[in-house]
Amino acid sequence: MAIALVAAKDGVSTPPPPPLPLAAVATAAYPTDAAMLRGEFDRLRRSIEISTGGSIYAAYQLGRPLARATFSTDDTWLKRDLVAHAAQLIRGLPTYGSVAEGAREDIFAEAADSISPKLREVRVAITGSGPKFDGIPLPYDKRFYAYRIFPLKEDGQIQINTGNIHQFGYYLSTLVRLGAQDKAITADPEALRNLRTISAYLAKDFLRFFWLEAPAWHWSSAFEGGMKERALARLEGGKKMQKRRFFRGFLDYDMHVMAVAADLKAATRLRPDLIPGQGDRAVIDDVNRIAARVIAERVTAGANGADFSFDRGYWDDNPIAQYAGCQDARLPSRPCPVKGYTIDISHAQRWPAWLASFSAAASTDAERQHLSALRLSLAKRIAGDIRYRDGRLLLTNFLDGRDGWFITTGSEGGHGAHPPSSLTGWAMRYGGLEELADLDPRIAAAQKRFCETIISADPADVQFRMRTYGEPEANPANGIRPLRDEYGPDSPYAYICRMAELSRGG
Repeated sequence: MAIALVAAKDGVSTPPPPPLPLAAVATAAYPTDAAMLRGEFDRLRRSIEISTGGSIYAAYQLGRPLARATFSTDDTWLKRDLVAHAAQLIRGLPTYGSVAEGAREDIFAEAADSISPKLREVRVAITGSGPKFDGIPLPYDKRFYAYRIFPLKEDGQIQINTGNIHQFGYYLSTLVRLGAQDKAITADPEALRNLRTISAYLAKDFLRFFWLEAPAWHWSSAFEGGMKERALARLEGGKKMQKRRFFRGFLDYDMHVMAVAADLKAATRLRPDLIPGQGDRAVIDDVNRIAARVIAERVTAGANGADFSFDRGYWDDNPIAQYAGCQDARLPSRPCPVKGYTIDISHAQRWPAWLASFSAAASTDAERQHLSALRLSLAKRIAGDIRYRDGRLLLTNFLDGRDGWFITTGSEGGHGAHPPSSLTGWAMRYGGLEELADLDPRIAAAQKRFCETIISADPADVQFRMRTYGEPEANPANGIRPLRDEYGPDSPYAYICRMAELSRGG
């Protein structure tokens, strides 16, 4: 049946069948939960390559549920190993200066570039060659040289994609926040030293560098004053923000960095020795101050307290909103724009974690109560997005309950085009929404049903998850057929299902 028709038919939620026991099946390849956590840590450790953006992005996606699950157990050694591994990675990072100097081009190109920075930008834009920092020519700015950085490459050339670094930073700050409140770390001198290494990197090389120093990418042109300057321009509507309304919209990378600062604030409240420098503390406070303003001005719970939204309406003139109203069974041939566009469900799945970080950093009861209300509003909103088809979970593509096509900029031949409900897998597979299961039983039931479907050997379940839960654009509705099953009882996503249960005390 066509996806659009199914979405319309499933407009009213139907209760799922009773959930089956999950733990024994999901960990079939491991004899115990402890062995599973250790085995998945080994997977994470083997997979990380500090010069590969996709590698550290994947490490964040696995690392955060792994950290939450591990710190919910009494496995002292695995907690220490997680922290030690992260500290070891950081100690092995090169400085920005060594990366920049190693990436310098031939003397003829540099001689031409020395005439004008603009000339260099034009040359790089035309040729596509040369080391880059978020798409702009890599700055040879001596102010940056002492900072440590992930030396990300593409095709053997330095291509620093800060979004991957920001997401991995949030995994690191999760370790810091959890470690600061766990005696397995704080009572052991070596483990505490490792936690300080992570905290020091996040405070200086991460927050200070990205917030105040490094150029912050933007459609209109990079902000030389860092992410802080860009955030304030988005809030206040500066000159660069006038051309399009979505220029003022916040990205998940902004929120990751703000959540890192929240984690550090929460951790240093318990352990001031983690970041003793007053200058670094001032940066953390500055990021948290602006994060509070973003939440106050851009996040709403809705009139009924059950309609959480972020940046509602700011993305209405962006290409991703132009097909959100389309219910076509196949790739739409013409736009169906919507007004009051809010975020898609695959990005919304990060908000439970961010709200947890902001809540941990809150200084007053009023702040905590407000964030709790937002968390409850988010849970109710997501619960309202839940659908079932033949007992299998579907979510609407958009957080506000609309289930049109999510089509990203530059989509051609179906690539970047996501049919209705096809973001369900991305929204569920990392356990992010499960963090709200304590607030609404519909979310707990949805997580169970999703996990049962992805570990099932039933051919009907396998076919359904390949078409519906896989790479969102690999869907027959847009002419791209899925080539493989990403799931199964031995997949990382099956183990993340169990990690989510452990984090909740299951």
